[in-house]
Amino acid sequence: MAAHGIDVFDIEFWNGPAPEFAQPMIESHTRPGVWGTYQVNNGVKGQPFEVTLKHVVDSYANAQYLLAQWNTLVGIGPVQVKYNGVNYLGTYGHLYSLDRILSRNAYATVGAIGPTYFYPFGGVATMRVVLTPHPVVLQETPE
Repeated sequence: MAAHGIDVFDIEFWNGPAPEFAQPMIESHTRPGVWGTYQVNNGVKGQPFEVTLKHVVDSYANAQYLLAQWNTLVGIGPVQVKYNGVNYLGTYGHLYSLDRILSRNAYATVGAIGPTYFYPFGGVATMRVVLTPHPVVLQETPE
């Protein structure tokens, strides 16, 4: 089981910032000739951020297949994210949408060694993506 993941896919390496949280967007306004300010609450929104996802598989063909599977996440709506073993939906109440893919690459590697695998002729799938956080109101169960 990998420490990181997006939806049903495990990610071995997450290069970039930790998943960010949505923040309240409040605008302050002033009018000339009037004392004070007023504020407008524009809801809770998150700023997009970029990360590079990398996963090692047993062959180059499977690395290409994994990239094709990751492409299905673009535009399907908010999905769960796991970072350092922490599920951000259950812990912080946030889902993330994969907005766009900046770059993607699959390449073959020789002697891929990790904590739970050894692939003499493996493959690596790498993708740089833009994620946007979305807060979720978690329902409490009645007693």
